[in-house]
Formats: sequence, C-alpha cells, structure tokens
Amino acid sequence: RRKDGSGLVDAQPLVPARVGSSALWGAQNVEAERWLIDLRVVDLQGPNAERFEVGKDFRGTLYFGCQVLAVNIVDFIEAFDLESQKRVLGPRTAKPGSLTQCTVSLREPTALDVFSGGRLGRFVLRRTGITLGVGRIIAPAVALPSPHRGNAGVDGS
Repeated sequence: RRKDGSGLVDAQPLVPARVGSSALWGAQNVEAERWLIDLRVVDLQGPNAERFEVGKDFRGTLYFGCQVLAVNIVDFIEAFDLESQKRVLGPRTAKPGSLTQCTVSLREPTALDVFSGGRLGRFVLRRTGITLGVGRIIAPAVALPSPHRGNAGVDGS
C-alpha cells in the first residue's frame, strides 16, 4: 500500500531509455549486409506462377516488421520438400512448397533483430506486389572465402 492509503503501487518505468525494443523480446539487434534465413516459398496458382522462380540472384523486397529492404538471394544451403520429405543440399532454386535455408544480401549493412524464439523474426518476400515466400531471420551470415580467391590474404597477396 502507498503511504497515502490508496492501495496503488508506485509505478516503475518498464524499460530504461538505454534498452532497445529487441531486448524486450529476447532478441539481439545485429548489423550485417548478409543474412542467413529460413524461407518457405509459397505455391502460386494461375498464369503468372512460372514467371517467378526463386533462385540464386533472385531480387525482391523483404518486409521485416516496419522495414522494407531490397534483397538478393546469394546462395541456397539446403532445401526440404514438404511433399516428398526429401532434403537437397545446395539446390539451385527453391521450389514452391519447399522450406529452404539460404543466404541473402542487402544493399547495405542493416540492423535486424535476431530472435531466439520461433514466433518472432518473421518476414515476407515479395516481387512486383506478389508474395513469393515467408520466412524467419536466423543470424548474420558468416563470410565464406570465395573459391576464386584461393588462399590470398585480405590485401590480395
């Protein structure tokens, strides 16, 4: 009880000013240009279904919370076909109705919230106003050496 007898508890601020929104939801806010994502390609119906193949170098728009980001698919790591229950390593495209894990590139390093839980961190992937996939941001992608560079150092020597 308060000293004045009203029974109300003195309010404490919920979040100090220095804590960002990501901390409230158990997330990490990380800045990177390349991201590892889980992507489920939707099964489009109709005359435009063949026109939109989601493969390497696919360019689209990623809607993540209130952010709208130009995105390019760099590489597919693996795909899981939900119908046949088969897993494919390093596919060239993501077939409709499949779950894939891939690396995407943004135009510039961008801070995104990486959530540990399964319900948050969702995005929608679109091109020309058509939703092509939905997914989840997993983590910043680890930079792998290019097979064309050999063992050259950072300065190219």
